[in-house]
Amino acid sequence: MATQISNAAWRMRLTALKQARLDRAIGDMSMLAVHELGALSGHWAEIGERLAVARKARSLGELLQDQVDLLPETRARLRQDQQLRRELLQGLYLDLTRNPDANWAARAAA
Repeated sequence: MATQISNAAWRMRLTALKQARLDRAIGDMSMLAVHELGALSGHWAEIGERLAVARKARSLGELLQDQVDLLPETRARLRQDQQLRRELLQGLYLDLTRNPDANWAARAAA
């Protein structure tokens, strides 16, 4: 009887651990979605900036030079977005694959 109670307690604990892992994964996916929305709004803002600069250009050469001058800023922003995206995806992967407590799972299976 005591073994059945302890097994039930272990199963409840394991279920709680799985729920916590799922909650963390959902939180990670939410953070990723917020990041992607921010990145998208950044892209739109940059398009607006490029169009404003293009309207002010007086010649084709000036237009090309202004657009080339904006490239380093664009590359830096894209690189930063990609790095943050990679970190968020890595955290999500770890939350989904990491065993939060191997001892609990081993005892529950026994």
